[in-house]
Amino acid sequence: MYKPLLVFSTLILFSCNNSPLGKKFDASRYDIDSRIIQEKKDIPGFDKFLLNYAILRHRDHFNYEIEGKTFEEILTLARELMDKGMDIEEVFNKNGEEDHLKMETQIEGTGVVRKTPDSKKMIKVMKFSCKFTNVSDTDIALLSSTFQLEGPFKKFITAAGYDINCLIRAGESLKADFILDARNIQQNLEFNQKVETPYLYLDEIIANSTIIPSGNTVITDLEFYEKCDFKGERLSPFKVYDFYKDFDPATQIIKDENGKAIRIDYGDAHFQIEDNEQPIDFIPAK
Repeated sequence: MYKPLLVFSTLILFSCNNSPLGKKFDASRYDIDSRIIQEKKDIPGFDKFLLNYAILRHRDHFNYEIEGKTFEEILTLARELMDKGMDIEEVFNKNGEEDHLKMETQIEGTGVVRKTPDSKKMIKVMKFSCKFTNVSDTDIALLSSTFQLEGPFKKFITAAGYDINCLIRAGESLKADFILDARNIQQNLEFNQKVETPYLYLDEIIANSTIIPSGNTVITDLEFYEKCDFKGERLSPFKVYDFYKDFDPATQIIKDENGKAIRIDYGDAHFQIEDNEQPIDFIPAK
């Protein structure tokens, strides 16, 4: 008499305890599945981030597959990608001077700053710093510097160029602080994405990324340059890499004779300041 009720109760208990990671990924219902996974307290937060990032970054040219896999299998794949990176070469045109400088960078995390010193509008940014050490025997003026953001799977997300205009004496160092608008990071990550992901995990993405120096404009004519002091201020970029404007998958993704993507050509590694570029506002560091 009570057997059907007992069976029904057992099924409910099993369903409640059964991990959603055992389900197969279905792009059409990831919006629902991701929210179920997000609410599970027994799944570590870092695993939730890794799983979502593997799905967010999935593109044919990154040469890994998620279709037909369970979420647990995708998570295992994500851990491998975190360790080894994605299997495709990235190429940048070398067009910036680097020989004079040793550059030490550090990502500090995210923050909120005013868009300009006088603006009431607040924007979320990534904060990072760089120590430039002149390792040459010659005094130099560092006019500008470009940095690339390499994401958790060791692949390019964006680049940003900064107008610096500072004298660095031979053997001396300059410490500068920078910001990068988080919207640029998000827009580049979402360019041509195959699956809509309701979660971005931007703080986790930035915390597990690397900022890489990729080029400088350096001169030795020092007549108009003085030593700088950036304490209490951060530099905002005069140019950022915009996938929607700067990247053409049809021509910049290089494939072999079998149609497999083998290389991505992102263009110039260093942004040159044009004559018509507007002066850049300093952003308070707080």
